Amino acid sequence: MVFFLNRLNANWEDFKTSILENVYASGLELDTSEYSFFNKIMEALSKSSSEMITAIDQLASQNSFDYTNSNSLDFVFEFFNIKRLNINSDSYQLSFVYTGTRNFSIKSGTYFFIDGKTYQSRYSVDVSNEYKIKTFTLEVFEVSSLDTSVFELVKIGNYSFLSNGLSYVGEKYEFLNYLQSVLSVNDFSVISSSYESDNAFLNRAKNILQFLAADTPFKIKKALLDIDGVTDVIIQNQDFDSLITIIPQNLEELDNILLYSEEVVNYYKNRNFILKKPILNSFEIKNLMEFVDENLKEDVENFVKVFIRDLYLNKNTFSRPLFEFKVFEYLQKLGNSKVFSKDNLEIIYSVFDSCDFNYELYNGKIYNEEERAFSDGLFLCKKVG
Repeated sequence: MVFFLNRLNANWEDFKTSILENVYASGLELDTSEYSFFNKIMEALSKSSSEMITAIDQLASQNSFDYTNSNSLDFVFEFFNIKRLNINSDSYQLSFVYTGTRNFSIKSGTYFFIDGKTYQSRYSVDVSNEYKIKTFTLEVFEVSSLDTSVFELVKIGNYSFLSNGLSYVGEKYEFLNYLQSVLSVNDFSVISSSYESDNAFLNRAKNILQFLAADTPFKIKKALLDIDGVTDVIIQNQDFDSLITIIPQNLEELDNILLYSEEVVNYYKNRNFILKKPILNSFEIKNLMEFVDENLKEDVENFVKVFIRDLYLNKNTFSRPLFEFKVFEYLQKLGNSKVFSKDNLEIIYSVFDSCDFNYELYNGKIYNEEERAFSDGLFLCKKVG
């Protein structure tokens, strides 16, 4: 797309439309009404210097912030007073070359094994490749070594990582064989700068801009998230109203939180907002504690409950391989003397409407190697046995 901004007095509507199209391409959701933050910024930019307009033009012509170089990121976000953080933790960069055509993701927290040392990815990366050759980087940091003998590795040359760190479509072993034939590591190096990486800076800046550009629903969500005991807020806009679902940290606090949330919503709202209780995703874990030392059972039970409570952070998805690995890793850390066996584990789930145990929607089990996605809602571990 071409920007018609080579002269300072460029048409205002062309300017705003061109900026808006490219900002949408970056993944931001903005309020564009007459008195919105976006409209005010665009009006100011339209009267700005030719240097600023040229820089915005060059940035937008790249179609997405995700492909913007370091200098452009610093220049543009400096305009919003968003600056890179100075970080001191040691980080390393893995550079990949991908010649395949299928889409996949490498999750944050994925374990990599390089030259006898263990690393974890600091951020996730989504890989798509319509041009059949793509390079991408992943930032990792060193962690304590792990015994990986009971887990499946993906080997890329002299490098390897755990297969449960991948998200993809298709049959597991077919995809892993495919990936090993089209993915290679180009470089592994220390990140020399102590400043925030491009990926980290971009993700943080996007989140800040979401709130700067917030319309009423975003303001309500931010205010509700500031309430003690609220872990997430989901807003679904409909034709004539908006549904607001509150996700509490503890089920027992939900009724009190809803009472206070109603006051917050009434303060901000300029349309009809309806507060509702979330769906409850309840889990029972069986045949785990027989592999846990008696003095460690309480710690392990709390660990499992936190893992399940935080599933909303993992796109509402329960990954059995990831769960088994995290439990194994935690037992190792605690110095558990018993040998953990994942084969006897039973993971049972029940889904209830509006956090009401009297209204079960459906139930089932999560089997070996299975990943199951659930609806937005509250995640609760009812029992660990």
